[in-house]
Amino acid sequence: VLNQKRQIVDLFVGDKISAHKQGVKFATKLYCVNPVEDANIVISDTYPFDTSLQFVPSRGFWPLMDGKNKSSKIAIASCPMGLGYHGLSPISMSLLLRLLRKLKYLQLRESLHLARRIKALKKILMRRHLEFMMLSPGITKEELKTVFPKAKLFSTWNEILYELESRHRNLPVKVAIYPCSPLLIPIQDGFSDEYATDR
Repeated sequence: VLNQKRQIVDLFVGDKISAHKQGVKFATKLYCVNPVEDANIVISDTYPFDTSLQFVPSRGFWPLMDGKNKSSKIAIASCPMGLGYHGLSPISMSLLLRLLRKLKYLQLRESLHLARRIKALKKILMRRHLEFMMLSPGITKEELKTVFPKAKLFSTWNEILYELESRHRNLPVKVAIYPCSPLLIPIQDGFSDEYATDR
């Protein structure tokens, strides 16, 4: 099991079934977090899924779906490969064409989970209309707008701080920061204590 610095924090060996179960149990404890639903500012650091804009939203945007309705939402992603490319779902295609293409290659075993697929598609549609600020040196404003029309690109953290100061003049302000958000597992209060963590 790796941590956010890609260091080994525990190792499970032996019988592959029991070792895997113990590894899952440890990783779940390590990565489970309770989302802060009443935050005024939500910051999602999308490392290590931030090599391109193609993959950033797949796991790195879940914290941006939380927070108050008028909360400021910020995604941090380096995107050294820019927009990126995926043969099955090119990001340059329109959303409708991408969905149709995915359906074309949908396998029978995947179609059995139709309700889960529909829920996932709804999340994709919601993300597209998400209003947020993005700190990224690897993409341009035009590239960001093709995928997230309501997003605003920033090149430095100081620019974001200035924007936040102008938005949130009334103190105190509650801030939720999710480091390495793609690795985190969001849980709700009341989830089994077996998976509780203070991280």
